[in-house]
This record gives sequence, C-alpha cells and structure tokens, in this order.
Amino acid sequence: MRKLIFNFFILVSFPVGAQFVNHIYGSWHTDVYAYSNYHTDVFSIAANQACLTNFQHFSVGISSGRKFFLQEMAQYKAGVVIRKSNGYFAMQLGRFGNADYHQSSIGVAYARRMENVDLGIQFDFGDTRMKGYSGRTEIAVEGGMLFHVNTKMRMGVQVVYPVPVKWKRSGMVSAPVYSVGFGYDASENFFIGVMLIKIQDRPLDVQGGWHYSFNKELFARAGISCTNREFSLSIGFLVGQMRMEVSATLHPYLGLTPSIAILYQKLPSE
Repeated sequence: MRKLIFNFFILVSFPVGAQFVNHIYGSWHTDVYAYSNYHTDVFSIAANQACLTNFQHFSVGISSGRKFFLQEMAQYKAGVVIRKSNGYFAMQLGRFGNADYHQSSIGVAYARRMENVDLGIQFDFGDTRMKGYSGRTEIAVEGGMLFHVNTKMRMGVQVVYPVPVKWKRSGMVSAPVYSVGFGYDASENFFIGVMLIKIQDRPLDVQGGWHYSFNKELFARAGISCTNREFSLSIGFLVGQMRMEVSATLHPYLGLTPSIAILYQKLPSE
C-alpha cells in the first residue's frame, strides 16, 4: 500500500513540473495567510509574492513534513526574507521525495509597496529526478498583486507561468497556476481567508483557513482544501523571536500528514 500511494503521487505530479514543489506538495494551509496583515510568514510567500511587504524585519524559517507518514514522501522547505531600502527580497528552497524520485526547487523573489497595491515577482529553478531515467530541469516566473481594500480586507491574484521546456521524449510541458485570494482581519487575533486555485485541466480548488491567537504566546489554525478533501489543524507557540508550529493534515482515505515548522523573526526593537 505504501508503494502504491507513492507511485500514484509520482504519476499525478510528473506532468506538472519541478518548480511546483511548493504548490503541489507545500503546506497549503499556510498559503491563505499571504492575505493577512498580521499572520504572514516565510512559507506564505508561495501563495503571493506581494505579501513580502508585510515583513518589516529579517525572517527565516524551516519546515519538515511526511505525507501520510511515508518516508518516501518526505518534504523539506526553507525560506528567508530580507528588507532593504529599495524593496523586499526573499529566497525559498524546497525538496520532496526520496533517492528514487525527488523534486527540488529554488526561488528568488522581490516585492515593492505602492500606494494601495503591492507587487511581487519570483523566478524559480526546478529539478525533477527519477532513478534510472534522465532528469528534468526548468524555470518559471511567478507574479503576484495585493490590493488593500481597507485596513482589514485584502485581495489579490497570482500567476505561476513555467517557461516552456519540454521533455526530450514525451513532449510534455508544465501547467501554469492561477489563483485569487481574499483575506479579512477581524482583529490582530482573528483572521479568515479563502483562495481559488486553478491548474490548467485540474478541477478548481477552493482553500480556506482561519487563525486565532489566544494570547501573545499561543495560537491555533485550521484549514480546508476542497479538491483534495483535506482538513488541517495546527497549534503554534511563540517565545520571543522564535515560533514553532505543529500541524496535521487529514485526508479521509489516505490518512494523516504531520509537519513541523520553526521560524525566527527579528523584533522591531532589535
């Protein structure tokens, strides 16, 4: 059964492309927080690069997960954000799989804040390798826009467009990704958001999530992905500049996916 599940995900992901490690295997329950004024983190950047303008100081994070508890489907991600006088910069790293089959990617992002809109762009380099077969390398361009409807509500769009690099034999090319997101911060403690995501011939996916802070040290999150029929629940702890979040995503047939993330964000007083 373990090998069957692993082979199924390889077949599903093979035509999609290496640069979509974050979009296909990422912690989708963190994406919607790109549309919050208060709860964006380095992993939310994958959903909309324009959310980089939320970061006022240096931030870095790492995360690890194991889809359905399968060692063959381990995922590792890392991200860093730096603010400079001429804009916001970020780098993202991702890897999914094992020695027999794996996808890896690196992305470099930049964002600027305008009057009522934020703009972001990212360049990706992706690589897919399968034991016994030739590898695949390609690049992609991502662009995002965030509109400040008012002090509590934001909406935005993102496009992920792969540069047409074909397989030498199959002639397949990767599919672009389009998304629209909406977020509402009822207060600094409570946020709710929704995203609509379309990947070419795949069904439209609706993802939603909410965040609630009990106090300055403890928060909880929950989310849903309609197409994947997955539900997520996470709890996080903050100690000074450090944050740890433990998450579990449940698929009704395939089971649990555990993950953990550790983040550091420089405080304004430093």
